[in-house]
Amino acid sequence: MPRPVAEAARRVLVCQGAACRERGGMDARHEWLLALHGRSMVVVPTACLRFCLHAPVSIVYPDGVWLPRLTGERVREVMRALDRGTLEDVAGAIVARTDGRGGDGG
Repeated sequence: MPRPVAEAARRVLVCQGAACRERGGMDARHEWLLALHGRSMVVVPTACLRFCLHAPVSIVYPDGVWLPRLTGERVREVMRALDRGTLEDVAGAIVARTDGRGGDGG
């Protein structure tokens, strides 16, 4: 049974807009679902996130990290980064700070 969203430590929003679907978003969603095993995460398909030039796109909360061009192969890279404890070193990751520190971590 899927983990309830309220109990998960992380939520992964996976864009299901046309551009994301056409550029491999369904493969990325499948990889996210495979990666859930043993992790406190849920995958939430969303309507278009309006980031089509960088499709397929996923967003990880509460980290506030946008992951552009996220193919299935790149999801595995992201999971390795999560295992290390940070998403900020994933190539192309866009960190949307909500803690007042700014986008450069300073």
